[in-house]
Amino acid sequence: MKKSLFTGMLICLIITFSLPAQDIIILQNGDEINAKVTEIGIDEIRYKRASNPDGPTIVIAKSDVFMIKYKNGSKDVFEIKKAQQPAPPPVPQQTAAVQASPSGSSEPAVIYFIRPSKYTLWAAKFLVRTGAENTTVATLTNGSYQKVVINEIKDHTFTGDLSKWVQGLKQQLSLTVEKGKTYYVKCGAREGFPRPKMIFEQVAEEEGLGMLEKLK
Repeated sequence: MKKSLFTGMLICLIITFSLPAQDIIILQNGDEINAKVTEIGIDEIRYKRASNPDGPTIVIAKSDVFMIKYKNGSKDVFEIKKAQQPAPPPVPQQTAAVQASPSGSSEPAVIYFIRPSKYTLWAAKFLVRTGAENTTVATLTNGSYQKVVINEIKDHTFTGDLSKWVQGLKQQLSLTVEKGKTYYVKCGAREGFPRPKMIFEQVAEEEGLGMLEKLK
């Protein structure tokens, strides 16, 4: 009996050691391939089937492989490369235009209404209105600007309006617009007592360009 048991164990050991050593390729979908890996390239993995080590070399895309378990116990895990997403296009700044009268100049003026990023009333929209019809020519969120083209060369009166959020918070600004010139108007609000104070004022070109640069 002992001799028979010993003989059986010996046969099992002989069979075990006679089996070819193999690697295991685990695919991204969970399937496993018993193989002998021969080469790992940049984009491809080459292997032979463990059941046919003298057979043809099989090529598989590296992106389809999750992990390789080698016969010596070591592992290689392959990450899935995500396609690079294109950067979103920049949001264009709205350009408004005050309609020209028949006598308007062929060289329009430009006004930049600029609202620097501030904490005070940051969620409120700053409206710029003009004309007898109180037409809105600019709507400024916190940290934004809008370019307004003025075709009608004359004195213009603009109204800065935050009254929807703070009752009575309005202010007027008069500009003598000349053809071909660029003007810069700072908009917004600052802390004040008993309520915030309106910021609606023309600034020098150097300051205006500096504010625009911070918002681009």
